[in-house]
Amino acid sequence: MCNEKSDTKIREVRLDLVPYLAVVGAKESESNTLALRSRKEGELGVIAVETVIEKLMEVIRMEAL
Repeated sequence: MCNEKSDTKIREVRLDLVPYLAVVGAKESESNTLALRSRKEGELGVIAVETVIEKLMEVIRMEAL
């Protein structure tokens, strides 16, 4: 049941053209990671939260130029 809600939310986000989608489940929560997907690059895998923050900050810096 919960998976249906998650699938629906992910589909809605993809249709809204959100540049990045982060999914945090029980495993990710325990390991301080998240599953990251980029609209342009596709599935980026399970990544440490600190690494995701660094990557997104770099993207923001590049777009500000």
